Parts: sequence; C-alpha cells; structure tokens
Amino acid sequence: MVGYRAGMGKVLVAHDNYLEWLHFRFRMSRSLDVWFGLFSDLDAVARSAVERLRIEVARQRVQSSSEAIERVAQVTGFRDPERMRRAFIRAFGQPPQSLRRAARAG
Repeated sequence: MVGYRAGMGKVLVAHDNYLEWLHFRFRMSRSLDVWFGLFSDLDAVARSAVERLRIEVARQRVQSSSEAIERVAQVTGFRDPERMRRAFIRAFGQPPQSLRRAARAG
C-alpha cells in the first residue's frame, strides 16, 4: 500500500490541477468502456458466425449420415445434443431429428 500511495503522490504532483487530472482519468475510463463495448459487440458477432458454421456443418452431417445425433453434437462443438437441438430450432425451425427424417424421405 505504501508503494501505491507514493505513486499517487507522484501523479498528483505531476498534475497542477487535481480536478483536471480526475476529468482526464474519467474521460479515459469512459473511452475504454466504449472500446470494450465495441469489442464485446464484435465478440458477439464472431460467436454468432461460429455458431452458424457449426449449425451448417451439423446440418450436413445430420442429413447425410447415420451418425448418432449425440456424436454430431460432440464433433461439431456443441456442449450437448440439447444445445444443438435449440440451435437447430432457431436456425431451421425444427430439431435435427426432423431434418434427418425429411432428408431420408426425400
């Protein structure tokens, strides 16, 4: 704690006006919040793109193979078959088993 206080003393001495220093620090933290917000948006976009790729690969495997749904979920990076099922319903409006039946019937 002594080192921290000594460091703060140097910072305060380096700045003629403590209020200006606080304003500068606040502005910097706000701009960092904005940057991190942008990065989190980009992260969400990247996660969404990866999920779309996983769903597409899983759809191809479900429709073209007799591989177990559990195995398809595991190989394509879904944590479990239920998570993949929910992703399929969001993307295709139906679960993987329905897509598989439709592919076999058609």
